[in-house]
Amino acid sequence: MEIPELVQKEVTYRVEISESLILEWVMSGRMAREMSGRSTSIRKRLSGNDWTGRDLSLRGFVGFNMIRPDRKLNRLGGHDYSKEGLYFITSCVFEKACVFGEVKNYEMLLNDYGKIAQRQWDWLAEQYPYLILHAFVVMPNHVHGIIEINQENITADSKVKSLSALIGVYKTTTSKQIRQHGLLSFTWQRSFHDHIIRHERAYRHIMQYIQNNPAIWQEDVYYQNHS
Repeated sequence: MEIPELVQKEVTYRVEISESLILEWVMSGRMAREMSGRSTSIRKRLSGNDWTGRDLSLRGFVGFNMIRPDRKLNRLGGHDYSKEGLYFITSCVFEKACVFGEVKNYEMLLNDYGKIAQRQWDWLAEQYPYLILHAFVVMPNHVHGIIEINQENITADSKVKSLSALIGVYKTTTSKQIRQHGLLSFTWQRSFHDHIIRHERAYRHIMQYIQNNPAIWQEDVYYQNHS
């Protein structure tokens, strides 16, 4: 898949990492398989001493394992989430309830509720022309996706929604339709997790993680045995 021009332009990049960071990648090209949430170590080469990486130029690599935050992650302070950029988002069903289908033979099999979650994601790009949707996956109890806000598709009279507003629309419309289809108790977990993608290498690894998510479901931090 062609890497967006926006990402190709980046020579060096900054990384925003919170103390309850969602992802950690092994930059050798293979995904970390130890995703139990126990490891919070961050292997990094930064041009400075600030371990968060904020406002620092990263010329080496960052690796991180996926952990599940136990509290709401705030958006990066001072960042305009309505401006052009690529964002990796994760949203989970309340209490990790597996309502979207099941994984069999390393493939995700969507039920009617999962198809709604998929369809409404695609609908976002139809509703908002400035959005470009990249990789996306519906898992039994959560979704992962890469969403891009593209300035080239913004007209003079366009009012660009922030990332939070866009995901809010997705979750609201998805919830409404799922409840109309009979699952009256359905609700998303409050808020969502995001990661700003600033480098081609990070983009490729996140794409790979999303595409391979069903294959590593039993090692996922959101895994629930619902058989």
